[in-house]
Amino acid sequence: MYAQSDEVRLFSRLGYEDLGYETESEFDAYIATLIPLAQGLVDQFCHVPKNFFEDTGYTETDGIYDYRETWIHLKYHPVLSITKVEVNTASYGNAAVWTELAATDYIVAKDRALLKIVGDTKPAEMLQSIRVTYVAGYSKTPELVKFVILNICSNIIHAMLQRKISPVMRVDDFTIRMIIPNAFSRDLQIALAPLVHHQVFVG
Repeated sequence: MYAQSDEVRLFSRLGYEDLGYETESEFDAYIATLIPLAQGLVDQFCHVPKNFFEDTGYTETDGIYDYRETWIHLKYHPVLSITKVEVNTASYGNAAVWTELAATDYIVAKDRALLKIVGDTKPAEMLQSIRVTYVAGYSKTPELVKFVILNICSNIIHAMLQRKISPVMRVDDFTIRMIIPNAFSRDLQIALAPLVHHQVFVG
């Protein structure tokens, strides 16, 4: 997870008694249900796959790209590591024949997620002829992401307290959806701007 229950509890500056719980562990268990919700909001806003900002990064398996003599734009950035790069050496209309390249046959600009084929092995056709498996993301969840998650969860809890909605009683999805627009405020969205993945043509 991008943040832990105890971090949310401390950030919100509320105790378990404030929301009607009998123990701190019960309160933490409730917070643990909010964190995946907040993560989903952040992932969706940033146009990244689920759990992209986890410590280990996200593995993109067998992403298919068009060949370019210059740079090929990988879908997600930054790149932590390249697992495998293959080229399709079969001509148009024939079954794909994927040939794995040596690490010396390509170069990578990791921060910008750019790949360039520099070896002698080239695909027979340009379209959909490069296959890449790589790890993108971060070796540690960015502090900015954690900060936003803490804020979203804290905002939800405070909103429920202000509206006198006790999570000890069942809180339906509609209630949470009504709270989310204010919980994931415009200020938090603006803060995430540097981490948003804009749509790019990856073919």
